Amino acid sequence: MRARATGQASVIADVRDACTPRSDVLRGGLEDKHFAAQLDQVVTGAGGYEAYADADQFFALTYPTRGLQDLLASTFSRLNPPAPGGGGSEPHPDARHAVYRYETSFGGGKTHGLIALWHLAKGARPSNIADFVDPSLLPDRPCAVATVVGDRLDPVNGLNDPSTGISTYTFWGEVARQLDPEVWSRFERSDRERTPPGKQLWMDAFERGPTLIVIDELALHLAQLASSQNPDVRRQEEATIQALKVLFEAATAAPAVRLIFTLATGTAAFSARTDKLAEAISSVSLECASEAAHDVMARSKGGVGRPADDYEIGHILRRRLFERVDNAAVEQALVAFKDLYAELAQRESQVLGAAGEDPASYCERIRTCYPFHPALIACLDQRIGPLPGFQRARGALKLLAESLAVLWSEPAATRAPLPVINLGDLPLSAGAVRSCITGGINRSEMDPPALADFAGEGAHAVAVDSRRWPQEQMARRACTAVFCHSVAGESHGATAADVCLGTLRPHEDPALLDEALGEALKVAWHLHFDSGRWRFRVEPNANKIVATEMANVSHTEITDELESKVRSLFAPSGSLHAVHFPAAPSDVTDAPRLQMVVLSPAEAVKPEEIAPPRLVRLIADRSGAAETHRTFRNGLVFVVAEKAHIAAAREKIGFELAAKRVVARQQKGDFSSAVVKKLKELAATAALESRMALSRAYQHVWWPERASDDGGVQLRLLPLPPADQGKASGAQTDRVLKLLRDYSKVRDSPPATDALSRSSGFDQSREISTEALARSPWRDPSQAVVLDPALIGKAVAAGVRNGTWVCHDAASGTVFTRQDPPNSVRIAEDVMLYTIERAGQLGLLVEPSADTDRRDPPDGPTQPGPAPGDGPTIGESGASSNDRSDPTESRVLEAHGSAAAALQKLDDAMRDAGAQHLSQVAVRVSAESGQGVQPFRVLGMCVPQLARFDVALKLDATAEFMEPSGAASIRFEGSAAACTPVFEAFWGALSGASDVAGSLTLTASQADAIAYDGPDFRQFAEVLRRAAPGHVTLSAKVAETAAAAPGQRAGPQ
Repeated sequence: MRARATGQASVIADVRDACTPRSDVLRGGLEDKHFAAQLDQVVTGAGGYEAYADADQFFALTYPTRGLQDLLASTFSRLNPPAPGGGGSEPHPDARHAVYRYETSFGGGKTHGLIALWHLAKGARPSNIADFVDPSLLPDRPCAVATVVGDRLDPVNGLNDPSTGISTYTFWGEVARQLDPEVWSRFERSDRERTPPGKQLWMDAFERGPTLIVIDELALHLAQLASSQNPDVRRQEEATIQALKVLFEAATAAPAVRLIFTLATGTAAFSARTDKLAEAISSVSLECASEAAHDVMARSKGGVGRPADDYEIGHILRRRLFERVDNAAVEQALVAFKDLYAELAQRESQVLGAAGEDPASYCERIRTCYPFHPALIACLDQRIGPLPGFQRARGALKLLAESLAVLWSEPAATRAPLPVINLGDLPLSAGAVRSCITGGINRSEMDPPALADFAGEGAHAVAVDSRRWPQEQMARRACTAVFCHSVAGESHGATAADVCLGTLRPHEDPALLDEALGEALKVAWHLHFDSGRWRFRVEPNANKIVATEMANVSHTEITDELESKVRSLFAPSGSLHAVHFPAAPSDVTDAPRLQMVVLSPAEAVKPEEIAPPRLVRLIADRSGAAETHRTFRNGLVFVVAEKAHIAAAREKIGFELAAKRVVARQQKGDFSSAVVKKLKELAATAALESRMALSRAYQHVWWPERASDDGGVQLRLLPLPPADQGKASGAQTDRVLKLLRDYSKVRDSPPATDALSRSSGFDQSREISTEALARSPWRDPSQAVVLDPALIGKAVAAGVRNGTWVCHDAASGTVFTRQDPPNSVRIAEDVMLYTIERAGQLGLLVEPSADTDRRDPPDGPTQPGPAPGDGPTIGESGASSNDRSDPTESRVLEAHGSAAAALQKLDDAMRDAGAQHLSQVAVRVSAESGQGVQPFRVLGMCVPQLARFDVALKLDATAEFMEPSGAASIRFEGSAAACTPVFEAFWGALSGASDVAGSLTLTASQADAIAYDGPDFRQFAEVLRRAAPGHVTLSAKVAETAAAAPGQRAGPQ
């Protein structure tokens, strides 16, 4: 594992390699009593507490906290005070206090300390005793010991000792019974009559030798007395408090007596176990009783001790749960987290909360907490530990033991490395681990939210991770940390700092945590964010409300809405007609127009399918109910969905419909204003997402490319890019048109006359109507289609000008010839086109007069091609028609547009000119405002790919600079090889320019003429098409000596 920390990477050991849990922990399934015994059960030798009843085993599992050492040292210094001047250890400062109040805290709790005292007072001497107390302080013989646990006392039935048959009814009677039979005989009457004994009676009992009395949580007994329905029993509460006062005074006066007293720490847990009425009575009475007991304690001026300090909690956990911990791994983790937190504190300290103020000091806690992270310990101690039922030490140890059993059982090949075990790493997916929290604090209602949102196999955060963070599992870990901070109740929750400290590992960015929780919030059912805190609640959020409503949305409704959205996305647009969900060829009209055929979602294909579906093939080739051959085969474009995306779209649409229903119902006041706001946002988002899902689904586009050998049509497949999020309905129709234009299937300029002549059969029939001519591209799949009929009219006029045909408008009786061409031509059945020969045969040609002769051009063939402004033009520097055999002069054909469009226009011009060879071809790109040098760079990248050509470059550019203010110009022309170093310097110089204007021209030539239909030019065209440098000007010099006759086919095949 690598840790990103202040520029260097640290190696961190996986805790599962660095630590070995105890065997009973790895087996799992440990019960509560394995971690925290009940004092009375250990004293009486009850079964199941062997680890606590056996002194050697008990002390081996116990960490010697400072509080425990103080308790033992002060107690045995008082019970066995050194003789004056006898040497040995100095008495503990607290040895002067006969009464010692032992407070509880997390980890190594008070009961643990009391059991240690009991063992040693009864004479046990474990092998590691020196780790806990100076052996010289221990008495040579066992002490008199009495332990009383408040909740075992029974004022009505008595507490029976099976070994003697004696039953006691008061705490003083039970103490006397355990101290000695003779002492009991003197206290028996006080116990039977429920009357506190006097001080002297206690003093007499203490004269027998060192005496240890432990009274554990007597406040629970006081609550029992106060809540009794018997007034005589209730009066015992005051008597018990008075008896405590007398006992404290007697113990203080005696020389070798230590009385350990603890106050109840589980009052909320106790009162929560009663019914409502009893709970109220018990709580009030217990509160008063506790205050009285505190008052007595205060007057006794006793000592106060705590079992463990916060910094020792990690040591306690480590001793109980692990057999081995690698100290080198501790240091590795410390360094890695210290570097990470120092970097974060410098960059954005607020992300660490209070830890960001002094990250070095915070990280030192890793030394004592390892293999656990301090954030995990802090949450268990301060958030979950105080909750009723969790019982701090017992609950935490059980939770962590169950977690270790799960984490260590994960297969090594699939588990993610763990630098430490943090809140986000707790395997709450395991029921045994999860129940330690939800069951331990009596909040089992939090279990379903955990399973639904992050702990279950198909939980929402798990789904987010599978999409975004399959290895890191950022969403699941972040949600786990939030959950642990949420179980304490509505007032709690996790801040951004809580999530960061409880989740982030050294190699991770805190921004990912925000993103992970944001993604989870979109789909989770119980995750909420408000007032700067993340929370899990039992109450569902808007996502859950909508998800529940989805069960009421029928499949039919989803299908209807799905089809409606498809119709909206692929709506008709101008000259593009739409046919939705055809079932047979008869559903698609056979007409000379562009028709977008959108197949039903039920006809969706698998992503790997590249062959057109059967229905697409059938409609492309056939038409009508009789399924005869389709005439206008070139007018169809098919749009087909993909199955996986349709399934996702259905899910989104179902959610959208459910969200809209819930929003429509919110007027009834079912939800809070915050939930209503979120529901409206969900409805709007769902509508957008369902539209986007559909646009991703319909991505397969087929259109006719050429006629097939079997008389049908060969279809080409291309993906349709999805619409942008902000696009309104119908946006996909525009994208279909753009796709067709990008691949030159739809053209926005007049078609070449020779192509029209060939595709219409005019070159064979010698006559045709303009209506039939206009329909010809719709028949021929190899042709580009023209949506604007006026462009066909312009092409017809161009054909008249270049002598391809003579036009006769029967309605007006007008004949248009090369000498008298029209500006435009009407497209109709009564407007005929004839070859010159055929027109002469029909008597349509009139001999020119002398005046006409003077207007005619010189004899000889006239340059074919469109009129100026109608498309690609022949440069004025070209050779005249009388000098076509002169190779020193040639015509220049120019075309403008995108690379693909310009190449198409050049192809048209070459066909019209009947040219087959070029002497050179040039591409010019210009830098428009805001483009910078990008067009130049793209065109320059073509040079290495044109090794078959002699390439020259010409650069003419001006750059403007803001700072320093000014401008620079560069003009350079030469071979590509010579230009390369100049251009590299130029790109660097212009990196800081605010604007660039100018042009770059790439000229390609060969020693011999370039064959236009040869492999070299085809490679040139493909390189340019792929590079797509933006708007280009394409200039081609025709090699006239190799020119073909007008009308002869030219161009790359």
